[in-house]
Amino acid sequence: MLIKPITSILSIILDNYDMFCDGTYNLHCGFPWLAFINNISVSLSLYFLVLFYKATEERLAPFNPFYKFVTVKAILFFSFWQSCFFQIMSSLELFSRDTGNVMLNLIISLEMVFAAVAQSMAFSYHDFADASIEANSKGSFTVKHRRSQGVCETIGQILFSTRDVIEDAHSTFIKDIEEDQDKQL
Repeated sequence: MLIKPITSILSIILDNYDMFCDGTYNLHCGFPWLAFINNISVSLSLYFLVLFYKATEERLAPFNPFYKFVTVKAILFFSFWQSCFFQIMSSLELFSRDTGNVMLNLIISLEMVFAAVAQSMAFSYHDFADASIEANSKGSFTVKHRRSQGVCETIGQILFSTRDVIEDAHSTFIKDIEEDQDKQL
């Protein structure tokens, strides 16, 4: 999260002094070095995310995190490596850089259709459906016992309410610690 903005700023600075050489793998230019740094950053973040998943797998099981993880990381993984592949192909002069960019953008656009379908299944709305809304026999919906909120009040509650975060942290970590201590006694 910190590396990509830094390498982006460095690429702008290097490009301003004609030292970036976008798409060329000349070691006297900034592009291969920044691509290498981004590659290490992406690989390490993926590795640590897998470690985090393995450490919290049991606690996160009710939320089906595996498919959420795969759908989000697949987009980042494929778009990064495809851009590297097309840059290598264009540096080998198999096609022009503009043709490679057009093909890359077309492939990514097509992949996003499949990614959107996969994400709609992984991040189902059913997890967030309002239990106070019921469907009647005619197919229309009725709201039961729900206090009306204005848009500003709802946004304020979302942005400035930390109660749910504190309750989640307490129920996840403090209660688990207390349960572990009770088991040890």
